[in-house]
Amino acid sequence: MAGGAVTGATLTMVEAGFESLFTSNVELDRDSNHLVITASGPDRVGWIATLSRAIADQGGNITHSKQVRLGSSFICVLHTAVDPELQHALMKRLEKIPELEGLSLQCNMLTRRATGSFDPPVMGVRLHCAGEDK
Repeated sequence: MAGGAVTGATLTMVEAGFESLFTSNVELDRDSNHLVITASGPDRVGWIATLSRAIADQGGNITHSKQVRLGSSFICVLHTAVDPELQHALMKRLEKIPELEGLSLQCNMLTRRATGSFDPPVMGVRLHCAGEDK
C-alpha cells in the first residue's frame, strides 16, 4: 500500500469500507427525483442533524449517506429521494438555512440509466493482508 504501513486499525477501516462500498442497489425509484447533496466545511457538531431535518421538512428522504472527518474538516455525501414537485423547494431551502452557514453545499440531480434493464449488481471485494502488524 502506497504512503505508509498498514496497521491493524487501517485494515479494519479498509475492510469495513469495502464491505459497504458495493452493497447498495443502483436502481432508482421511478416515482421520485434523486439528488446527491455534497457538503463540506469545518468539522462541527450538528451539521448532519440540521441537513437531515431540512431534507425531511421538505419531503425528502435520505436513502444513503457517507460522512468523514479529515483533520478539522467535515465532508458528507447524501443520496436523497424527493417527490418531483418538491425538489426545487428542497434545493432552495438548503441555501437559506442560517445554521448551515460555513458549510459548502452542492446539489446534483441523478438520472436513471437509459440503456435497458440490468441484473442487480453483484460485486464483492475481499482484502487479505499478511505481515507484521505495527
